[in-house]
Amino acid sequence: MIVIQGYLKVSPENVARVREAAAPLIAATRQEPGCIAYAFAEDLGEPGLIHIAERWASEEALAAHNKTPHLAAFMGQMPGLGPSAVRIARYDAGGEKVLIGG
Repeated sequence: MIVIQGYLKVSPENVARVREAAAPLIAATRQEPGCIAYAFAEDLGEPGLIHIAERWASEEALAAHNKTPHLAAFMGQMPGLGPSAVRIARYDAGGEKVLIGG
């Protein structure tokens, strides 16, 4: 499994614009083969900080995602959203061990 984790920092005034721009990306990505999870989440303690979390079943699924028109469309909107910081990192995970819940 491949885990992608990161964040996008914008001014609190731009969070609604990020939400609007990301909604089609999230909906389309969740339908892609090999997408286990894909989410953007606003940080409750730091306004304007949006966490990004993805889980992919394979290298091929992630590579295909990186070539999709919905990702390209979102990335094309990024400059207009005014990010002050962006960080995305990849982690290769061997498996999953549920700690709480199902």
